[in-house]
Amino acid sequence: MLVPSSTVAPYELVSDAAARSSDIVEHLCLGVIWTTCRTPKGMGFAMSPNTRSRVLKWPGTLAGQPVRKLATWLSAWEPFEATVGLSACNAAINTCQNVMMREAEPINSRYPANLAVFEYFRPRLSGMRTVIIGRYPGIDDVLRGLNFSVLERQPQGSDLLDTSAEFILPQSDWVFITSTSLINKTFHRLSELSRNAITVLMGPSTPWLAEWAKFEINYVAGVQVMNATKCEQIATEGGGTCLFRNGAQYAVSKLK
Repeated sequence: MLVPSSTVAPYELVSDAAARSSDIVEHLCLGVIWTTCRTPKGMGFAMSPNTRSRVLKWPGTLAGQPVRKLATWLSAWEPFEATVGLSACNAAINTCQNVMMREAEPINSRYPANLAVFEYFRPRLSGMRTVIIGRYPGIDDVLRGLNFSVLERQPQGSDLLDTSAEFILPQSDWVFITSTSLINKTFHRLSELSRNAITVLMGPSTPWLAEWAKFEINYVAGVQVMNATKCEQIATEGGGTCLFRNGAQYAVSKLK
């Protein structure tokens, strides 16, 4: 039987899974778009904060630390610390030993690869009320002609302000939840509001964990790293969507 989501702390779920790792952080990059954490066994991503700081106290101290120590930062409310925490969690969880990630279905796309998830699910969205948490560049082209809304903290054009989630999500048929919601601590509420919909937890920031089913998540759409060196270079050089150019690819796994 599934554990009611109200009794489970999603951030503890992720950091506890990462705590089983004994790996050491070899390199951590807080890039313009992506933060990457590399260990001898894995590479983890998290979307970097949309702000800047010149007074962070820990730069120069993270490499060489146990990944499980940095993973505890996921519970922090300070956005840079939480970002480092999620990237560390993903480095510990998303390794070649992760069967779920290894057996996930790779997604090929005729659109830019960062939109592959939406192209994959598009045939199932016809006639459905679809909500996407966060704006993805080019999403309007992929979902043209469908009934969809984008909820965004900084709305553009026809986007809806993210506070409308309380009213929009309970009426939706499909909801795509960005894993960045783990950083800003909105995931728990978004998953609760979406419990009557088919839900997809997605993005490079996604930990490959079957336990997301406890939060009524139906699909996990994360990334498989094809070339860790290239991914790290792209993130270090300020890359965003080009992470998917010879670095990583989307894959999907059905949970329920």
